[in-house]
Amino acid sequence: MKKYQKSSLFWLLQVIIFIVFIQFTTTAQTIIFTSVIILSAIIYSLSTKRISFIYFVVITLATIFYFLFLAFIEHWSPAEQGKQILLHFTTMTVLFLLYISSYHLKDIVNENIELTNKMSELEKFIGNTKLLTQSEFENRAQIIKNSMQRRNETGYLISIDLSKVNSNISESILLDISISAIKSVRNQFDLVGQFSSNNIKILIQNTNEEGLNIVKNRFFSNFTEKIDEKIYDQLLIESVKI
Repeated sequence: MKKYQKSSLFWLLQVIIFIVFIQFTTTAQTIIFTSVIILSAIIYSLSTKRISFIYFVVITLATIFYFLFLAFIEHWSPAEQGKQILLHFTTMTVLFLLYISSYHLKDIVNENIELTNKMSELEKFIGNTKLLTQSEFENRAQIIKNSMQRRNETGYLISIDLSKVNSNISESILLDISISAIKSVRNQFDLVGQFSSNNIKILIQNTNEEGLNIVKNRFFSNFTEKIDEKIYDQLLIESVKI
C-alpha cells in the first residue's frame, strides 16, 4: 500500500473512532479528548519524528499513572475502571494513528520537495524563453571555461542585479531584461541565465574588452526600447574577466 493510501486510511480510522467515542462520553470528556487530539496534531506537525514519538510515549505513560491515581483516590468500581480503561485505550489509539499518519504525511511532503528540486535541476530553460536555469547555466559555463582555458582564450561574466529596483516592478520587468540580454549576445556561443528573481548572469566567451563593451551597448539599446532609461540606472551591472 502506498504512503498516501496508508495516510488516508489512518485519517479515516481516526474520524470513525472519534465519532463513535463522542456517542458514549460526556460533553466534558469530549472537549478534553478533542483538545488533546488538536494539541497532539500541532506537536506532530511541528516537531521531528523522534520528538513526536517521545511525546507519544510520555503522554501514554503520564495518562496511565494519572488514571491509576484517580482510581486509587476515588475508589473506582470495576465497572468504572473498565469504562476508564476503554476511554484511555481509545484516546491512545487515536493518538497513535495520528502519529503514524503524520509520519507518512511528512514522508510524502519530503518526497514531493525532493522531486520538485530534481525537476528544477533537470529543467534547462525558464518557461518558453531561451533563459537558462541556474543549474544549467553553471553546468554549461564550466564546460565553456574549461574549453577557453585549453585554448588560452578569455571571456567575461556579467552580472545584472535588480535588488535596487523597486520590488513592485522588478518582477514585471525581469522577462524584458532577460530578453534584452539574450538579444545582446551570440546565440551559439554565449550564455544567459537567471540565478534568482533579481539576478541575471551573462557569460561571453572568447572575447576581449571591446567585445564586452559591444554586448553592454547592445543590452542598453535593447533595454531602453522597452523600459525607461531611469530604471537602467538602478541596475547593478558588474563584469568579471574569466
